[in-house]
Amino acid sequence: MADSPRTSGEPLSQRARDVYRCRISPQVEVENDDRYVVVDVDSEDFENGDDFVEVLHRLKSRHPAAQAFGLRAGGGGRPVDRLGAFGHAAFRPEGTR
Repeated sequence: MADSPRTSGEPLSQRARDVYRCRISPQVEVENDDRYVVVDVDSEDFENGDDFVEVLHRLKSRHPAAQAFGLRAGGGGRPVDRLGAFGHAAFRPEGTR
């Protein structure tokens, strides 16, 4: 990619939604409605599935430095607004249990 989102000043969320709508949506919308989609905005690679943490780990295993952003398939790529797993004590920062 010529203009990396890390330096372009374009908000990560907007870049992720643009990548989703243009490149990913045609591949996932119909069969994956409401599943998680995690996008690496630099490579435009993605993973999708039912478990957000698992999907994120799969993407990060291929792109360790990914600027990842979570969306929900369907409806044009809704941003992930609630991450139930992160309410679990294993995902909370120390001192917030």
